Amino acid sequence: KINCGDKIAIFVENGGYLKYESRKWGINLVWSETPVYEWELRTMENKQGTPVMSDLNVGLYNGTTRDFVRQCRRTGMPVVDLAWVIDCPNGFVVPGSLNNIVKNLTREDIDSIIKYSSVLLAL
Repeated sequence: KINCGDKIAIFVENGGYLKYESRKWGINLVWSETPVYEWELRTMENKQGTPVMSDLNVGLYNGTTRDFVRQCRRTGMPVVDLAWVIDCPNGFVVPGSLNNIVKNLTREDIDSIIKYSSVLLAL
């Protein structure tokens, strides 16, 4: 059972554990041979300790970058269409009608939203 806010490691077959690390290309993720517990699953309610159910939409949050991963069109070769919310040209996406007021948020604004409200980023 995984609860909202639990630190988890993500293992990808034929790769390893996902870990944030600055690099020249891509989303700044590298492989690690050992588990790296820097990830969390976040739900719409974002209540720490609440079980994450398999039928819920979740956001994938990285504690090292203090940001969510989201689908975002990227250019270049080779490329995976994933980005950190702060880097995605489509901007910060939140549920409902808030989208039209969040286009020019700073990193501090985003950190506050993540910490104090129920933000969900649809992957």
